[in-house]
Amino acid sequence: MWVQHYLACDGVRLEGLTVVSRCNANNDGIDIDGCQRVRIANCDIRSGDDAIVLKSTLNRPCKHVAVANCVLSSDCNAFKLGLNPPAASRTSFLTIAPIYDTRLAGIALEMVDGGTLDQVNISNVAMDNVRCPYFIRLGTGHGPSRRARRRPGMGRAPQREPVRHPGERPPTHRAASPVCRGARSENLTLSNIRIRFAGGGTEAEGWAGH
Repeated sequence: MWVQHYLACDGVRLEGLTVVSRCNANNDGIDIDGCQRVRIANCDIRSGDDAIVLKSTLNRPCKHVAVANCVLSSDCNAFKLGLNPPAASRTSFLTIAPIYDTRLAGIALEMVDGGTLDQVNISNVAMDNVRCPYFIRLGTGHGPSRRARRRPGMGRAPQREPVRHPGERPPTHRAASPVCRGARSENLTLSNIRIRFAGGGTEAEGWAGH
């Protein structure tokens, strides 16, 4: 099961943790679930499942979360937001440390079962040996709590600019992805990104003609 699961907590501070958990297929490094005022800093996470996950399995939003200077590696996704969100989820993710050796996505924004993902700020992220740098998905998810709670509707989230401290560098990657009527992602900005792949494929193997 997940190595750490913080459920409906306030004022969580996780700093300087090392998590090595590659023993099975469902062992997230850190799960922040419906928590508020959370700081995760200077952690080294190497996990078989997602390294850090922010989500809400209860009718309580996950918000005011900062993740800084963490080194992440995963056999799944390194940093994932939005799974099972019954309410607005807000977070800020700022890092200079790398995401490396990750089988799926380095950054995964997955809005499923309704809800809203808003005011996400991701910047200064370096990735190495990641199959997919960014994965953004709207759809129907799964989870043990989905039968126990009312599924929320999809509503438009208010658009706000993220709060920045004086002198702070503009984000390399900024994502604000509300789930709207008609299941669309809106107001998503990707900037200052460089992606390099090994290559070596052919048109027949790729997306030519699709």
